[in-house]
Amino acid sequence: KIEGVELDFFALSFGKVKTSNNLCTLSRFHVSLVETANGNQALCFELVGDRFLRRMVRILIATIIRETMEVFSVVESPHDHVEDFDERLLKIIQ
Repeated sequence: KIEGVELDFFALSFGKVKTSNNLCTLSRFHVSLVETANGNQALCFELVGDRFLRRMVRILIATIIRETMEVFSVVESPHDHVEDFDERLLKIIQ
């Protein structure tokens, strides 16, 4: 878990950091499956922290999704069961 731990997030920032350090503490990191206004399902990522580096959240979420997709490519094709893809992705991330 990364919640409540002060970590160096430089690797997940974009370029040169203009602050004195790269340390950030995420007090909440939660992923859930939600229904959109048009009835589709989507993953909702909730991050609460004491600060964020430039583009840190965008890079963090993209990395989580990319790495999870690699797990799927080893285990099975994510396109085999497209209708429950978000639910399976959510189980791996949690």
